[in-house]
Amino acid sequence: MDEGGAGSSVDCPNCGSPTYVPTQSSTPPPPEPAEEVVPPPPFVTVSAPPPLPAPPTPPTPAIARVVITDIQMPFWRIVAIMVKWAIAAIPAALIMMLIVIILSAVFGLLGLGFLLRGFH
Repeated sequence: MDEGGAGSSVDCPNCGSPTYVPTQSSTPPPPEPAEEVVPPPPFVTVSAPPPLPAPPTPPTPAIARVVITDIQMPFWRIVAIMVKWAIAAIPAALIMMLIVIILSAVFGLLGLGFLLRGFH
């Protein structure tokens, strides 16, 4: 018996698929090893990077004194500014008057109550 191709794989002349040719006294060869299974890498803990240092605080500027020696402004411009300030002060004056009236009424009624209570 010819054992020239025994123990190897050859292409089948009919269908063309690889076929194992057995030897007379041997068992079929062990199957080809499957792809090597690579275990996953071990779990790695990644820590946060260290915090950045705080930016340096800018030096405090020295206090500069400002001295106004002359204002180059037309007279009527100054008058207009003063009128605007006076108009802007009206709501504040009204609010202050309302507060004084309310407090006077509250303390006046309290005082009247004490006076009337003392005459009985």
